Amino acid sequence: SYLGEMVEIVFNHKGTIDKYIGDAIMAVWNWPLQDSDHALNALRAAVQMQKTLEEMQEKWQAEGLPKLQIGIGIHSGPAILGNIGSPRRMEQTAIGDTVNVASRLEGLNKTIGPQFGSYILASETTLEAAGLDGIIKSALVADFQVVPAGETEIRGRLQKMKLYAILPESRVEESEKQIAR
Repeated sequence: SYLGEMVEIVFNHKGTIDKYIGDAIMAVWNWPLQDSDHALNALRAAVQMQKTLEEMQEKWQAEGLPKLQIGIGIHSGPAILGNIGSPRRMEQTAIGDTVNVASRLEGLNKTIGPQFGSYILASETTLEAAGLDGIIKSALVADFQVVPAGETEIRGRLQKMKLYAILPESRVEESEKQIAR
């Protein structure tokens, strides 16, 4: 039920499912069809995924099932997309530094996410692609808030990256209390 809901959210926000990696979903935007709002659509999909997960958790809790926590990493940039592999085994996928960085951001949610009460991390590059660059302090954008999450070293990169926590509206007040502590 979880994967079904999440996949529909990706599709509803013009994303493409690349693959499942264990319990993770790798999704890409702006491919195979061009989408000038790809970065904003990816951010909105992530926020909707968090909201839907919260609703699902309430149902699961009532059924005595354990909670599920997800982390989402969003990075924008060039990638190699298409049929990749060998004549014996091909796979339609996305590879490259952009994909690696998004994966690293997803992993950083374990340490950075709890500080903000959100498990969505986006790079400065994504905010620029979404037209949200120049954010110095917290900013509310439509149905989510963008909060600077500091500069962090990313494995495989020489320079630190500026990261931003993306908070669904439902978590904005909760996050402000957490940050104030």
